[in-house]
Amino acid sequence: MEGEPVTLARIIPIQCEARAWEMPAPVKRDVVLITHANPEDNAFSRWLGARLAAAGYKVWVDLRSLRGGDDFWDLIDQTLRTVTIKQVVVVSPHLNKPGVKKELAIGDAVGRKLNDPSFMIPVRVADVDFSTLPPELIRHNTLNAHPNWAACLQPLLETLEEPPHGSDHGASRPWDRSSSSRL
Repeated sequence: MEGEPVTLARIIPIQCEARAWEMPAPVKRDVVLITHANPEDNAFSRWLGARLAAAGYKVWVDLRSLRGGDDFWDLIDQTLRTVTIKQVVVVSPHLNKPGVKKELAIGDAVGRKLNDPSFMIPVRVADVDFSTLPPELIRHNTLNAHPNWAACLQPLLETLEEPPHGSDHGASRPWDRSSSSRL
């Protein structure tokens, strides 16, 4: 055994043949993630997250989902790539902050991977010129929450009820009204 490379298989004995019933179940995409500039857009993000949660949606927003010591970029990245069904993007003058831009880039890639061009849903909370939106959002219909936040809630709920464009998800779609819970 001396001279053999150390491999994970030698350290931890594993069975080489995986059986279907032993494979981990795919993770269900059932989270609405809110992308916003922190701390500038915190008040709106809290308000929106509370309303979506009250409507029965599973919401991920850093203000409520991160704990002390968490590696927040890894958690945001993992959440967007694995369990997010829709990404709500708060459009404000702070949209060009580096963290928001990272989330937009990841969201754009996830939307393409899921074949869902409406994966990102922009919500405008300030007087921002639509022509200044970043490339990831410029062609998306933007819901308006300026100057009245509540104005965006009903259109957003209606948008979240619709299946993703081009989705090929199975019958247990989390947005089906026939499901026991929405998301």
